[in-house]
Amino acid sequence: MTNDRLTREIDRLVLTYLSLGDNAETIVRKLKKTPNAGTRGKLIAELRSLDQKRIELLDQMDGVAK
Repeated sequence: MTNDRLTREIDRLVLTYLSLGDNAETIVRKLKKTPNAGTRGKLIAELRSLDQKRIELLDQMDGVAK
């Protein structure tokens, strides 16, 4: 893989990683305002899903960099 292509791939993964963080902030704000336990549970599950996606992206970035 060329350096230019490698840089573009890492940049794409980083942007995706950062956008997931933005989504997490929105979910946390909603979570703090939600009195319903069922809805709160769904939001927590969504946060866990976002966290898992972020970990997978970090693993991809690590694999691309090698």
